[in-house]
Amino acid sequence: MVPAVSVKNLAVALAVGVVSFLAVAVTVTELLSTRIWPSAIVGLPVGVLAGLLGVGATYYLLSRETAQQ
Repeated sequence: MVPAVSVKNLAVALAVGVVSFLAVAVTVTELLSTRIWPSAIVGLPVGVLAGLLGVGATYYLLSRETAQQ
């Protein structure tokens, strides 16, 4: 049986994903800007990956915590 989606958990996970996307994308783009001309081509996909991992991990951990209570 699939557990119900908690709106609070989803909102927190999405917020973590957006913040991690922005932080990683900007950091990688800035670090590579002196070495690679289109550094955003590398920074944005890495940021998307970090954001998706952040959303997944946060939602999983919050759901696990909620289920144990």
